[in-house]
Amino acid sequence: MNKDYYKPYEGRDIKILDQHAANTIAEDHLTFPYQLLDHLAHVLMLKEQGIISQEDAAQILGAVLKLRREGPDIVPHKPGLTDLYSNVEEWVIAQVGIQVGGKMHTGRSRNDMNPAIERMYIRRKLLEQPEDKAIEIALSLELYTTGSLDIFGRESTVDLSKPYVVFDIHGLGEQLKPAGSLVITDTILNRVTLNWKRGKRTHVFIDEFHVMFENEQSGIFFNSAWRQFRKRGAYPTAITQNVEYLLDSVQASTMLSNSEFLVMLSQAASDREKLAKLLNISNEQMSYVTNADAGCGLIRYGSALVPFINRFPRDTRLYALMTTKPGEGVFGGEEVPA
Repeated sequence: MNKDYYKPYEGRDIKILDQHAANTIAEDHLTFPYQLLDHLAHVLMLKEQGIISQEDAAQILGAVLKLRREGPDIVPHKPGLTDLYSNVEEWVIAQVGIQVGGKMHTGRSRNDMNPAIERMYIRRKLLEQPEDKAIEIALSLELYTTGSLDIFGRESTVDLSKPYVVFDIHGLGEQLKPAGSLVITDTILNRVTLNWKRGKRTHVFIDEFHVMFENEQSGIFFNSAWRQFRKRGAYPTAITQNVEYLLDSVQASTMLSNSEFLVMLSQAASDREKLAKLLNISNEQMSYVTNADAGCGLIRYGSALVPFINRFPRDTRLYALMTTKPGEGVFGGEEVPA
């Protein structure tokens, strides 16, 4: 092994890195045909959209088709490249030159490729299974991958590296909402984990939180993630006006009882009864959320209970921008104070 191989990895265990590279490349061989399909589709898209020329596309496609005919064994494993993806890119560049081959990954990364490759690989494996159930699963998934509900089966146009990312599932139909919820919850956890590894905190705000428990899988996710968030430097905040619906879920009730900080505003009689029992709050203390004025209620922090009054001035620009009351503020058509 040459000396240049060691340079980028000084101070780290080379044997572990070598084994990691070997394992990753072996796994990539399993999905190699689908990686090439992804390359072909992406390069054709670049050509059709006028991003690269027809001549450049023809050269790249020719190299990829040659690789498809002859197989992954013709690709040398360059020292320091820890996956087949990177080695294939180097091989294509060696065939057609950096000025042309370097355009193959324009507008995408391996993180964009992996979901598409894995879906194609898993679908093929399911269809190859002799059991009827496997074929049924594969065919049912086609609705969300190549069918009319394939909106989440495409490359995302959202820049997830932005400091603020907002997801809205309000406009999704009943068929798409479960899939959309799962995509969003998975993305949230990935972002939290990535920030944690970078030493950053993540604030997660979920409005209309009870909606997450209309779908069993997203409810299971949040029940688990609520514990993982704290271990990974995240601060989740759930907001809901439908406490009764939320308390009907055993998972949501468990999350509430394990939450360190709760802010309760005015509650309906049935909700007060359930909250008092769940959180072990006396009737006298619950009186602070009985017919309470706007901005008044009860804070539970750890084992402490604190009544509060926080009447927000209504003649301010901030109130006009924040209020969602019908007929008030920006959304109600009122003039915003300067």
